[in-house]
Amino acid sequence: MAAGLLSGIPGISIIVPVYNTQKFLPQCIGSLLSQTLGDIEIILVDDGSTDASGRICDEHARQDDRVIVIHKENEGVSIARNTGIERSSGKWICFIDSDDWAEPDMCERALQYAEENDLDLLCFNTFVNHSNNQIKSMDVTQCILAGEEIAAFQLCLINPQFYNASQKAPLGDVGGCPKKLFRGDLLRESDVRFISALTRGEDIVYNLQISEFFGRIGFINEFWYHYRTHKESTTHAFKTDLPKATLLLLEYVREYIDAGHRGSAVFEAAYGYSVLRSLNGLCIQHYFHKENRARLSARLRELMQAAMTEPYSSALQTADTGHFRLDDRLFSFFLKKRMAFFVWLLVKARNMLYTVLRGKM
Repeated sequence: MAAGLLSGIPGISIIVPVYNTQKFLPQCIGSLLSQTLGDIEIILVDDGSTDASGRICDEHARQDDRVIVIHKENEGVSIARNTGIERSSGKWICFIDSDDWAEPDMCERALQYAEENDLDLLCFNTFVNHSNNQIKSMDVTQCILAGEEIAAFQLCLINPQFYNASQKAPLGDVGGCPKKLFRGDLLRESDVRFISALTRGEDIVYNLQISEFFGRIGFINEFWYHYRTHKESTTHAFKTDLPKATLLLLEYVREYIDAGHRGSAVFEAAYGYSVLRSLNGLCIQHYFHKENRARLSARLRELMQAAMTEPYSSALQTADTGHFRLDDRLFSFFLKKRMAFFVWLLVKARNMLYTVLRGKM
């Protein structure tokens, strides 16, 4: 058995939702057991895996008493994370996805920085690991936000492209729950939990809602987290219900703005930007996804029907696309003009270019 915790209360509780990731799970758990900070607990929430993931979790728990395994029926990542929060006892909490991994000093250095600066949340940076290369995600500006300044974090959650393009001090992509260190008591004592009905963007809504309890948020441009892209990832898989899931996410974001930022021009601008980006993303990830087997004419018609309904129709008419990248501006222009066929051509051109660039990396 390993030495275990150095004190009664662990410094960090690491919550890992696990579902059918036997191929990547050993590297994930190994990177946590190899942390230079020994004062941790690792909570593996096996969400009804049907492969060897549950057995892998149990094997690590037998070898190291810092590993806690919870086996439960499959209810999705939100309930798995909520289960981990309830079981946690650490002064700080971080989340890691079971197909990702961490740098050896992530916990030690994040904990030190968060406590030295009396933070409620620390956001750090990520490596993006493709099958054949590793790149760094967008640089962030090292800073601390307090009081009303936390609105910048909330705006960046609603749409990072809007905020980062309009500011001289970008905060990066802050939407996910990994690559963060949360004050543990703040999460456990609040009534904010991940919303199980959300199958897309559940971490964005959670971060928005929990941010209302933050007094100080820190950002540091240190690359401590490895985000893995792969074909098995749910992020890249084709989902027939994606349009419905996207609308539900936008409804929750709209509800959040109405509850605390109604009438704010900058929040409304960020929301409009987010709506358009969501519709553009649906063109790529759903309507013209390579695994969508519906006839092209049916997909073109379905896309135009979506573009003519709320909240997309209003955003196409009113949202400022000045901060959009060129491809996003073209998407929005063609959708506004109801030129769905040209949107399809744009997606094909984008995919071809992406394939060529990936081949050169």
